[in-house]
Amino acid sequence: MIRVKVVDNGGLEEVRVYLEDSTSNKELIASFKTADYASESDKSFDVMMYLYRKQIPLPQGAGIARYRMIVEAEDKSKNVSQNSFDFNLHAPDLSKEEFVEIGSRLKMGEYMDWMVYTVPKEPDASFGFALFLMVDKDYDFKISDAEWKKFAADFDLKDQALATWDGDSDGKLTDSEFIKGIIKLNFYSDWDVNKDSIIDSSEFVGGIFDRWDHNKDGLLARSEYEERYFTYFLFE
Repeated sequence: MIRVKVVDNGGLEEVRVYLEDSTSNKELIASFKTADYASESDKSFDVMMYLYRKQIPLPQGAGIARYRMIVEAEDKSKNVSQNSFDFNLHAPDLSKEEFVEIGSRLKMGEYMDWMVYTVPKEPDASFGFALFLMVDKDYDFKISDAEWKKFAADFDLKDQALATWDGDSDGKLTDSEFIKGIIKLNFYSDWDVNKDSIIDSSEFVGGIFDRWDHNKDGLLARSEYEERYFTYFLFE
């Protein structure tokens, strides 16, 4: 989160916020017409702005990248001034404990209740339904071949084929077909660490960690988590 504060004694017209990477690629990430935000006859502007991690990706293969945030203000006389600050973005490997702490903020039960889904009552089926919603990224209530291939690759299910889960052979998976496949893989019992027949949020995210940790070194490198996190953990 950053605070953008600008003052001009002649009156402000617009404030623009840019992000510039180490190769001087400059991208506009926000633009504010100060008439919508300003006070004191358009002479001051003060806004808190959230900058999400998805907006500032690391270059491919990098563990650290340098960025510059540029704030550009234009007054009513078309005069433009700038100020900026630099920051470094790090992407350390994540331990399971760290990943669970981050991922547990996703409350799938609350999300499903909020969306008024008809959730299966059986615990293992409800669990499978939650995974189905994470994989169905185009929200058509079917798992397409492309969605299946990404899921199978990310969750280390290369020995599984969509055709063996596809009961009606239409090339897509319904929620019931997907749930049946998940149940056969015993995900529910494997992820229920304390064996109380309930998958809490920590166990749910911990199970995802174990499926994403393909090399089983107990850490998720950026290549193992970043794009997957934004694919499966964000609901737009």
